[in-house]
Amino acid sequence: MYRKRKVAVIAGTAVDTAMGAEYIVENTEKLDVLRYPVSGNPQEQTMFQISDPALRESKITGIIEDAISKSADGIFVYCNSLSGTVDFSGLSQRYGIPVVTPLMAYGHLSREYKRVGVIAANNQSLAGIEKAFLSGNDEVEIIGTALLPVVKEIENGTEPSEIINKWKLAELMRFYEGVHAQCVVLGCTHFPYFRKELSEITELPVIDPAEHMLSTLINLL
Repeated sequence: MYRKRKVAVIAGTAVDTAMGAEYIVENTEKLDVLRYPVSGNPQEQTMFQISDPALRESKITGIIEDAISKSADGIFVYCNSLSGTVDFSGLSQRYGIPVVTPLMAYGHLSREYKRVGVIAANNQSLAGIEKAFLSGNDEVEIIGTALLPVVKEIENGTEPSEIINKWKLAELMRFYEGVHAQCVVLGCTHFPYFRKELSEITELPVIDPAEHMLSTLINLL
């Protein structure tokens, strides 16, 4: 009897975990989803990322082991900053389970763009994203902005248009256009929340790495 493949979504908080799960469900009928938020809120998640590495690994290995016990076939890490602070490649090899992260999309994008605007949750995330881009193309230029307060607004359910006005995202898009960025990457998995509205106020492509992540995971499975 055919069994649908099962994927564990690991993300920073319950909100982006739900967003990752919903993205999978909305874009493929091939996968069932398990949800694993790591932290209670964005600030807690930021502090988790600078906590003792052994503590981080213990937390994530516990999640992966639980997911495997529930017949997960793959891991979908829907969090940029978490992806940059945990060795998911090593954990994938250790447990023999496919793992995809947003960082995997950036090596691919680095072959298409030479100057990239990135909006991320925090500067730890920006560092991981820049490293991922440079691993694919050592000549790519990353121009980044960290916007943890915007993540908190999304967690609180603030309307996209209000977020764009309050946090001057139209002005940020003018900046990226003015410095000749070729695209803007949503370097936080919360930010597709306002992708439509952001696309309407800039001529630059607004890129969600989840598209590449999901196609990669389906191919691996």
